[in-house]
Amino acid sequence: MTSPGRIDPRDPSRLRATEERRARIAERDIKEAVDAAVKRVIEGNITDPKTIQAIVQEELGRYESVASDRYRSWTSDTVQRSVLRAEQLLRASGVRIDAAFGPRPISPQLRDALTLNVQNQIESLTASTKAKVTSALIESMSAGDGAKAAAKRVSEATGMERSRASLIARTETMRAYNQVNEDQFRKHDIASVEWLAAIDERTCDVCGAHHGQRYPIDNHPEVPAHPNCRCILVPVIEGAV
Repeated sequence: MTSPGRIDPRDPSRLRATEERRARIAERDIKEAVDAAVKRVIEGNITDPKTIQAIVQEELGRYESVASDRYRSWTSDTVQRSVLRAEQLLRASGVRIDAAFGPRPISPQLRDALTLNVQNQIESLTASTKAKVTSALIESMSAGDGAKAAAKRVSEATGMERSRASLIARTETMRAYNQVNEDQFRKHDIASVEWLAAIDERTCDVCGAHHGQRYPIDNHPEVPAHPNCRCILVPVIEGAV
């Protein structure tokens, strides 16, 4: 049986508050970049499409740099939290973990994979946002929109991108958490894992169906199972109490 220690069924990763805070920051960052581009175009009464495009490229380029640095910092923080949490879960299941102080190392391959995945998503999000903001501003200035109308047009065009920034923050936090945990379980020869979903009013059918199921560590469904997934894997130790 599994003995994973104290696990909050509504927040099994203990990262719910962190996810929410990061999601708010991620959405704020991209909104501020878009607003800065709109402000420069409107206040400058700029109608030339190439100039509009250049302004959007500049403001969203700043966003991409800031977002990349921020997400890398978040990933590093999640990695350390995940190693410590994995050690807690393993100890609670009866696995001996030697005492250690300071940051815990993970494999360079895993760190690179996590970093590159986030970077690719930021680049994709930035490219999509640039295209939509540029198009909306060109249309707005051609139509002679005032400041409020232009801002509304751009906001409506980029609503999905703001939501996507939030989604990336949440999902990549959980991806790092689970991949690092699994890496630690493998280091201690864990053969099986148990899937734990966050059980509340937001639990979806997919995650609910996996909840409590056990899988070989080398053959389990992908986790996160979907964007915004909050599920985790815990070690299975037969005979643990």
